[in-house]
Amino acid sequence: MPALALRGLWAGSGRPVRPFATAELIAVIVLILPLYASALGMLEVDLYRLGYAPLCGGAIALVLGVYAMSRRHYFVAVGVLAGQLAWSFDVTSTNIVDHIGHVVILGAAAVVLLLRLTGLALRAMRGSA
Repeated sequence: MPALALRGLWAGSGRPVRPFATAELIAVIVLILPLYASALGMLEVDLYRLGYAPLCGGAIALVLGVYAMSRRHYFVAVGVLAGQLAWSFDVTSTNIVDHIGHVVILGAAAVVLLLRLTGLALRAMRGSA
């Protein structure tokens, strides 16, 4: 959420910010749901435990960071880097998903998608009135 807040402040000051694609937002939510389902015991496999493994956690952060940079989502990349650093130094949790997935990725995706859908609904209501 701090990355999303900084992104909003940056955009609010009139500086250009590359918007998230709707497909990216939906993909994030669809991809993270099995992780939560497995953590709650709803699946036979526990995907959440992969976040404790150093190589897997580092790979997750690397892939997300490179993707964010390649799409010019710099504030997300900074959030991933901050999450990686907090995870590396065992700040509050030893699972990378706690630092990156919950706070940076899912939070940003859910908030932006909700705002986008709300905006679409408001435009549709204004257009029909």
